[in-house]
Amino acid sequence: MNLIIISVSFVAVLFMLLLKLWEEKRGKQTAITGFISRGDIYVFGFLRDAKRTSYFFKEHAIFMVLVRVPSRIERFFAKLKRRSLSKYNSLSGKVRGERMISSGNHASPFIRTLAGRNGIDRR
Repeated sequence: MNLIIISVSFVAVLFMLLLKLWEEKRGKQTAITGFISRGDIYVFGFLRDAKRTSYFFKEHAIFMVLVRVPSRIERFFAKLKRRSLSKYNSLSGKVRGERMISSGNHASPFIRTLAGRNGIDRR
């Protein structure tokens, strides 16, 4: 497939070269080269628009990478930190048996057995 594309391109370039040599010899432009040269305006306009568009998107891409994405990441982690801290604070009072342990004498039977196994007897 690549060989076919290369050979067709070679034949086209060779044909254009021979056409240009014949044109130089006659001193007059042929219909084919006139048709090709009329399309130059459109090709150059397209290239100008493509450059302008690529510059525009390049500027926006640089802005996104250097400014927008880091600020979004920072905002995400700040929100995550706030949320996890609020969850931690709301759940810290709900730990099983925390009030009973902190009140001193009123420990659950399970905690008393654990304390008794370790050699600490707090009855």
